[in-house]
Amino acid sequence: MPDEQSCKYRAFISYSHADTREAKWLHRRLEGYRIGADLVGRQTGLGLIPPTLRPIFRDRDEFTAGETLGAQTREALDASAAVILLASPASAGSAYVNEEIRLFKSRHPDRPLLPVILDGVPGSAEAECFPPAAAHHVGPDGVVSEIPVALLAADIRESGDGRNLAVAKIVAGLLGLRTDEVFRRSERERQARQNRWIAGLAGLALVLTGLTVWAEINRRDAVAQRRVAESQRALAETRRQEAERNFSIAKQGADALVFDIAQGLRDVEGMRTETVHRILGRAETVIETLTEQAGGDDELRRSHAAMLIEFSTTYAVQGDIARQEETANKALDLMKRLAEAEPGSLERRRDLSVGFETVGMADHASGRLAMALENFKAALAIRQEIAESEPDSADGRHTLMISHDKIGNILLAQGDLAAALERFGQSNRLIADLVDEDPGNSRWQRDLTISHNRLGEILMAQGRLAAAMERFEAALAVRERLAALDPDNTAWLRDHAAALGRVASILLSVGKSGEALARFEASLEISRRMTALDPGNAVWQRDLTVAQNRVGEVLLARGDPDAALDHYTRALSIRERLADDDPLNATGQRDLSASLINVSDVQAMKRDLGHALENLQRAQRIRERLVALEPGNAVWQDDLSLCLEKIGHVLVAKGDHPAALGLYGEALAIRERIAAAEPENADRQAALAASLGQLGQMQLGRGNRAQALMLFKRGRAIVAPLAARSGQRHWQTYLRNFDKDIAALE
Repeated sequence: MPDEQSCKYRAFISYSHADTREAKWLHRRLEGYRIGADLVGRQTGLGLIPPTLRPIFRDRDEFTAGETLGAQTREALDASAAVILLASPASAGSAYVNEEIRLFKSRHPDRPLLPVILDGVPGSAEAECFPPAAAHHVGPDGVVSEIPVALLAADIRESGDGRNLAVAKIVAGLLGLRTDEVFRRSERERQARQNRWIAGLAGLALVLTGLTVWAEINRRDAVAQRRVAESQRALAETRRQEAERNFSIAKQGADALVFDIAQGLRDVEGMRTETVHRILGRAETVIETLTEQAGGDDELRRSHAAMLIEFSTTYAVQGDIARQEETANKALDLMKRLAEAEPGSLERRRDLSVGFETVGMADHASGRLAMALENFKAALAIRQEIAESEPDSADGRHTLMISHDKIGNILLAQGDLAAALERFGQSNRLIADLVDEDPGNSRWQRDLTISHNRLGEILMAQGRLAAAMERFEAALAVRERLAALDPDNTAWLRDHAAALGRVASILLSVGKSGEALARFEASLEISRRMTALDPGNAVWQRDLTVAQNRVGEVLLARGDPDAALDHYTRALSIRERLADDDPLNATGQRDLSASLINVSDVQAMKRDLGHALENLQRAQRIRERLVALEPGNAVWQDDLSLCLEKIGHVLVAKGDHPAALGLYGEALAIRERIAAAEPENADRQAALAASLGQLGQMQLGRGNRAQALMLFKRGRAIVAPLAARSGQRHWQTYLRNFDKDIAALE
């Protein structure tokens, strides 16, 4: 959580100019809000409760003449403990509001975003009220992902919470209190003010009573019985209304746990998995108890399911696959029961599709690709039914696109490139139609570029380079246009740089190294500009190192190892600094090890074997520490096996064949383990085949022909079905090499 004392503003109000009147009203209401003396100084999850909510930042009041709007906005966001989003169709369509939310979520993921609905309908194609950065997960790199987030907002409209309860929700979010506690206090204060006003009229009331008492005596007997009956009915109605209001407040508090706890914990680095589980477990107990006390209310069951979906995503971010799967399956069971109870409800069917998708994501994380595929297809079938009943719904077609993408990713992991290409093609057609219908929608435009890139990567893997280039260039054209339309939008700049890199990669693969170098250098220049704007942004610094490494890669391919080493060394220097600044950041440590390997590759090429070995062994120590921290992480295991093989290559060059053979054996053992754990993952199987071939060549060089032949045959047995199923180019190459080696030995 942020240190509240270090924040200049208690909150930043983000809003469209069209909503200025509501922004001014809320600004006045919050700055004038009276916090109870008994609350001041209490410790909550957001720090100590202050004596006042002032100051609240509202740009038209806070900006001073002559200052740069963009720079001052960033400074104000950094100085704010929270952001209050005034959600409306106007703010949903405001690039300025979207950028404020994107910057805040990426730079301060531990600080709360508090949406307040003024108008519109969340998720509606015609009246969407949330900008994309609010409605989707934003990574620490500032990229707005495709992962939707469940936003539980206060609704200022009378048809929603009304103004008083909406303000109570906002205040609760700013102070770290329960909504019901704030609301009840506000109601008590309002009632106290009303009582004081009534007391001021007491004298007058007594006089009026005296004037009417004589007449009342004459009427009292006649109306006594009627009054008793009316009083009893009024008391019963008051109790009913109180019960309903208490239930509503309790449910709103339970729903708030989804946003405040599940999503809040998702981006907190360094928190132990067991601590997260304990916190989320307590939250789930609250809603389970509330559901039981309410007699199994369906809306509470739906809230419970939504909470479990959020918990599953949080566990996924934490890397706790077992609990990710457990909570996903519990959510799906709840959603199935609700859908069965209301078979005609489209809303229940939508929820059910989310349940299947969440379980599929847990299956994918566990390596059960066939089960993941089954669940993703179940989600798709439901979404197709809904889309057919709502053909004009853009959001419905967008969820169809997401389902096709998830199925395509599973098929890709299984090595079935042709089937994956077909799925991604369907996704591409859906998003292209959405762009044609709404060409001004930057969210659709960006999704289209992602779709083009997916297709391009598969086409490239199939060796269809011209078709791949066409897709990459189409994505680049869109991203260039978006970046030109909004030069200050750093997300568009990063997308532009990434698109240049993809086009450069394919140019390099077809031998056009000069053109590739020009594109990589253009990408590098964008990264340099961004880091100059914000030197303290670690994500942009990392982007700079990636661009430097790609330029180094091309220079090495063009036969200029000295220039390549210069770029690799510059990247290494930055990554060493980033790793020192944040030693617990696993990504930073992994990046550092990769840079050490890049530098060692050039050193080995230049026959500087001593320094090459030194850097590789340093990379090995980093990767061994990462594996020790998370032994079940297959990616880190594979990283370590690659590093061991690299060290083996240098030892071979130094003439130490026995030591090299031992390292090749260690690398093979690691890949055998992770391939056995993920038998459906084609990439894991291909990596195992590569290790078998590497060790076979080593045995052949030592004259062990029988062992070499056995290893080559094992490798061929793995690669042959993969090559036959997909036709991917590098598997075809593996197969030809194995056939050649086997033929030479037989």
